[in-house]
Amino acid sequence: MSALHAQIAAEQFAKRRARAIRLVELGKVTKREANRHARLWLAIAAAAGADLPELETDLIFPSGVKGKLTASMIADPADYLGELARARNVARDPVDAGPVAPKVMDHFWDLQMLALELGAPDHTLQRRDSVTAERVQQLEAA
Repeated sequence: MSALHAQIAAEQFAKRRARAIRLVELGKVTKREANRHARLWLAIAAAAGADLPELETDLIFPSGVKGKLTASMIADPADYLGELARARNVARDPVDAGPVAPKVMDHFWDLQMLALELGAPDHTLQRRDSVTAERVQQLEAA
C-alpha cells in the first residue's frame, strides 16, 4: 500500500469514528452499532497500511510486548470490503447524477482509490434488512 492510501484510510476512519460518537451522544444509534461501523473502517485503515494507535495491542506472549492488529483480526474481509464498496457507491451517486462540488468529487475518488487498491467488490451491495441500512445511512449522513 502507498502512503497516500494509508493517509486516506486513516482520515476516513477518524471522520467516521467521530461521526459515530456524535450519533451515539445524540441517541440516534446504539454504541454497539457505532462500534461495529467504526471497526469496519479501522479494518480498512489497517488493510491500507495506516499507522494508528488504535491498531496497537499488548501481546500475551511475550508479555509486555506491543503488537499490531491486522485488518482480518478486526473484521472479516468480506465485511470491511463490502462496507468500503457500499460507501464508494453512495459517494458515486451524486457524481453520476451531474456536476458536483470538488469536495464531493474528491471524496468519491478517495474511496474509489481505496476500493481499487484493497480489492473491494465493484457492485452495489444490498443490505439484508432495512433497519441495518437505515442505521448505516444515519452514520453516513450525520
